Amino acid sequence: LINKERERIILMVISSVYLIWAFGFIYRNSYIAMDGQRYYSLFDDAMISMRYAWNFAHGLGLVWNAGERVEGYTNLLMTLVMSFASLFLNKTFAPLAVQIFAIPIILGAAFLTRAIALSITDGGQNQEIVGLLAFACTLFYYPLSYWALLGMETGLLTLLILATILFALRWLKTYKMSDLLGLTTTAGLAYLTRDDALIPVAIIFAFIALETWINKKSKQEFFQILYAGMILLLFPIGHTIFRYIYYGELLPNTYVLKLGNFSLHIRLIGGARFVIPFLEQSALVILFAMLGVVIEFNRANAFLFSFFNLFYFLGFHVFLP
Repeated sequence: LINKERERIILMVISSVYLIWAFGFIYRNSYIAMDGQRYYSLFDDAMISMRYAWNFAHGLGLVWNAGERVEGYTNLLMTLVMSFASLFLNKTFAPLAVQIFAIPIILGAAFLTRAIALSITDGGQNQEIVGLLAFACTLFYYPLSYWALLGMETGLLTLLILATILFALRWLKTYKMSDLLGLTTTAGLAYLTRDDALIPVAIIFAFIALETWINKKSKQEFFQILYAGMILLLFPIGHTIFRYIYYGELLPNTYVLKLGNFSLHIRLIGGARFVIPFLEQSALVILFAMLGVVIEFNRANAFLFSFFNLFYFLGFHVFLP
């Protein structure tokens, strides 16, 4: 067994190793240009958001070019975070600030994953070891850090979805409105980070509704879920109203470009070409997850594994850009 003090030390050691690695990653991805100055850069999609953020921070509007209102991003909240960095820093160091911002985000995601693991193994054997493994595996899952440290909204979205899951699990134990409101808030922010976050959010709401019915709770809990869902709808409704007023469109330009003239058949083929390499690279992680569901099957484990099946395949590669 691992006592609390030893567990805290192990968490600090793992976090320190990750910090060293993350700063090394950022440094290795920087470069010295012909003028002799070191520059920091983000992934190309993130740099698109960075341009919108820079223009917004400097009074030109949330646009790619001044005077041309076209919504060429799908990550409003992340773009607003970038605009905060752009407000105080120049073009050399604003991307660096975005990269550094990703580090506490990934650390937060690791702590949330640990908390979720502790929640679903409450009272089980080797609970502390399971929590530490969940923490370490999240930190050192390379694709998550890679995309987050290169400025994509991946890390922020992961953090918010994990927070929503944790609030859901806590609400099913306590049925406190504070947990349900926390769930709704983080779910709404996840939607603002990426519109397709509504898919995992829908899974979460369906799960807590099913668990509430199975546990034979009163109508009061069902009405609370309904009220929370209505509050959540204010986020996409408000965002759509803003989009229409500001850009004159009901859908972002990225949706029109990627889905407007492509049939479902073409999208499925393109999705399969992307999914297969992902499956090959993540086969070991997926195998362990499947074994965990089979060896110790319960509704909570099946719920967590459903995100891989539904969110990834249905959300990213069939219906959404």
